[in-house]
Amino acid sequence: MTMTLPILKPTPQRTVRPTTKTDSSVFVIDENLAVWRCDPESGNLDHVALPEGVEPVDICVGPGGLLLVLSDAEGGAEIHKAADKLATGWDRLEVAARLRRIACGADGRVWAIDEARGVWVRRAEDGTLERRSDDDFADEISVGGDGRAWVISTEERYSGRVIKWLDDKGGGDWVSMEAPSAAIKLAAAPEGFAWTVNSMGAIWRLHPLGSGNFSECQVDIDCDKCLFGGRRDFAKDIAVDGSGTVWFLGVKYTDGGYQLMRLADQTARRFQKLPDVGAIKLAAG
Repeated sequence: MTMTLPILKPTPQRTVRPTTKTDSSVFVIDENLAVWRCDPESGNLDHVALPEGVEPVDICVGPGGLLLVLSDAEGGAEIHKAADKLATGWDRLEVAARLRRIACGADGRVWAIDEARGVWVRRAEDGTLERRSDDDFADEISVGGDGRAWVISTEERYSGRVIKWLDDKGGGDWVSMEAPSAAIKLAAAPEGFAWTVNSMGAIWRLHPLGSGNFSECQVDIDCDKCLFGGRRDFAKDIAVDGSGTVWFLGVKYTDGGYQLMRLADQTARRFQKLPDVGAIKLAAG
């Protein structure tokens, strides 16, 4: 069951509790399905040697900046977890289901979307998958520092999809963000809100409680600060690392895929390109 977000009065004092996570890592997959680790400071790339025979279906970053790689396996899927930030060794987690997307929470639990587009969470104790939605529910997933799971649902809106979130510890229902928010890609931030890319390639920043709840909104519930970047045809994919830096893939194609960029200054809205770094998929944490 999905609950619609209520209309809220302005609450400028309301904040989202930040996470204590400080480690940051950025990883990309290029057009040849090679995985690379990007140094957050220099932008230099280091090749990640995956276990033999593993082709990545999806990647995410867990606590401590550790990389997790999803791959197909006979009768289900495998999640390969790096033993350290440099991925010098791997632990293999077997999953008795076909998965298409994974995300990792601050508590180490792995969230996933299966082939039927249902949302699951993998228990850390025994690896059991627990259902968190019906089938045909979600296309993309990310988990924030506050434990809130965000998805881009299969529900259409404005050439994109409706964004929903779930407070798993609260035991409630999925909450739908109100229009005009809609997206095709999203990344949950350490502070508890989300960054998204809509169908026009524009970047939005969303508060889980809707408009009027960022501190800069003051008393104007109709402020436009949630629309962080009005530029269209700007981004293809997005991720947020453990320090809160926003990373994304631009629309310019370069060696290996789309241009890797980061938001160097949120206040001035200044973006920085990382030279000669191209990718088709991005993950940070």
